[in-house]
Amino acid sequence: MTDPTIGFRRWYYMNTPGEPDSLLIDLSSDGVNWVRARTIRESHPDWHPELIRVKDYVVPGAAVRVRFIAQDEGVSGIVEAAIDDLELHDAALLPTHVGEGPETPPHAVLGAPRPNPASRTTTITLRLKDAGRAHVAVYDIAGRFVALLHSGNATAGLLPLTWDGRDSRGRQAASGVYWIRADAGGEKVARRFVLAR
Repeated sequence: MTDPTIGFRRWYYMNTPGEPDSLLIDLSSDGVNWVRARTIRESHPDWHPELIRVKDYVVPGAAVRVRFIAQDEGVSGIVEAAIDDLELHDAALLPTHVGEGPETPPHAVLGAPRPNPASRTTTITLRLKDAGRAHVAVYDIAGRFVALLHSGNATAGLLPLTWDGRDSRGRQAASGVYWIRADAGGEKVARRFVLAR
């Protein structure tokens, strides 16, 4: 990659601001020597997007690592931290659209599952630019089919979908990581979520 960039969302909560608690985000080019990229000491109990340009901290290469450290160093404090939607992309390949007019929206967009993690039911929306056939299903981490959420025609706009945490035979699915995958409008999109019973 010319300009490797790490994107993610972070959740960080502490009930005692001022304590020495923190969420640390480090980068390494070799897995041995680490450089601090972020130090979060303020409570943000919501999903906050972050982008880290790798070459601002370490020399890009195949051995680059990122680590997240949630520290609870206070005597009686509570710290909650989570990372989601972790992705790596080449910022140099992102279109700028300067002088090209508005960007053409994608044919299919799969929203983030809510809630995530989910203990029973999760809801997700599929947004279609045009009416057409859509196939949406749940798969386990190994790629095995678990449940069908929609298969057939769908109108343009939002298609709300719900999974009750059961497989195609009506049995409760086990706790773990799952994927919701949609094939619609000539595009294949997917979202990861966690079922935690």
